[in-house]
Amino acid sequence: MGWPMGLIERKSVDGFVDRLKSGIWRQLENRQQKSSHSCVTRAYQGRISGKYTILIFCWLGWLITAANRQVIDVTKKEIIDEFNLSLLSAGLGLDLTFWALYICTALFGGLMSDRIGRKKLIVPSMFLFSVMMWTTGLAGNFVTLVIFRALAGASIGAFFPVAASFVAETFPKEVRSKAIGLYLTGAILGSIIGWTSAGYVVQTFKSWRLSFQVCAVPMFIVGLLFWLIVKEKPQEYESKTTFKSTARTLFSVPNLLYLWGFAALDLFEIWTIDDWLVFYFREKIGMTPILAAATKGACAASGMAGAVLLGWVADRFGRKPTLIGTLICDAICLFLVTLIPPSAPYFLTLTLSMATSFFELGEFSSLYTFIIESAPAGNYGGSMGFTIFFGNLGGMTGSPIAGFFTDKFNNLNWLLYIPIAAAIAQLPVANAAKEEALKKL
Repeated sequence: MGWPMGLIERKSVDGFVDRLKSGIWRQLENRQQKSSHSCVTRAYQGRISGKYTILIFCWLGWLITAANRQVIDVTKKEIIDEFNLSLLSAGLGLDLTFWALYICTALFGGLMSDRIGRKKLIVPSMFLFSVMMWTTGLAGNFVTLVIFRALAGASIGAFFPVAASFVAETFPKEVRSKAIGLYLTGAILGSIIGWTSAGYVVQTFKSWRLSFQVCAVPMFIVGLLFWLIVKEKPQEYESKTTFKSTARTLFSVPNLLYLWGFAALDLFEIWTIDDWLVFYFREKIGMTPILAAATKGACAASGMAGAVLLGWVADRFGRKPTLIGTLICDAICLFLVTLIPPSAPYFLTLTLSMATSFFELGEFSSLYTFIIESAPAGNYGGSMGFTIFFGNLGGMTGSPIAGFFTDKFNNLNWLLYIPIAAAIAQLPVANAAKEEALKKL
């Protein structure tokens, strides 16, 4: 009787051990799956820094980048006067050269970050941009100034697509759009800071050069802190293919083609409004320069709220419904702005303008998240690089096209009719995107 009982006891112990091992293994698998779900790509599971540390420093970098980019808008008159430039020369030399190299390095940097990691692109980009901003203030002639502006665009082009990918892959899908929305608010707040600080420096110190140099200092400091504090430790680099092979892979994804077209139309719309809105308010509605500028600032603040709140909506209800809904609201609000007579109360103009910006800027949080989620694993930076390339190409054409039709029909409303048409054209593009990446979360 003793032997069979001992065998039974041994079998019971062995069974208990097996069940214990099985339970522990399942817990480890579940924990690994949860960890994997928190990031878009396996290559960043070994990251040391917390997700909020990454978000804060990417946000600060994007804020200061946007502030630096606005300096040229405020100081352009002083530069034209000093070097005796035509408006065409100023536009080509100061703006087109910057953006031409910007979009090229945005594409290259996004693709490269999938191979060497995000931090190795972000930090040098910030350092080089701060140096170029400083040297811009030292330019002795227009040719030198154009060279420094071009190099400034080349140095900072990689920042946005790489940092956006860094933020997106750090946060879980349930809150990813909201995180992207928070990141995007940096540009809006930075633009306000850039306009204000550059205007103050020019008016107080009578120096457009100092405006560039003042903005270069915080960029260098944040870049240094990013390098020291943000830790990235990829376990493996997922993208081993050539750029050509990567491009072929990305272009084979229909969703990305639709969304790149959407981004081009979207930035076409937004850049047009950004370039002409203050002019429209002053010429048609009769606002004073200060009131028009303050209205634009209020619109920017509304856009910040839209980026965060509509990011939350996209996380809750999906990317595609959010994009389509914001487009419809955006077009309606913008059309209502064109109906405002000069005699209308200022509150009406302010309300409709802020509502337009809320939807217009808010849609970016769902758009960029949708793009990254549609990209094949290991190609998130590359997908954002192509987004910035095509998007800014579209954006650069909006202002002159709106100006052309306004002159042709001698009607200021065409400055807003053109972006309204772009918003409407985005609807079928958004609707063509597939639902796989847009499930309710």
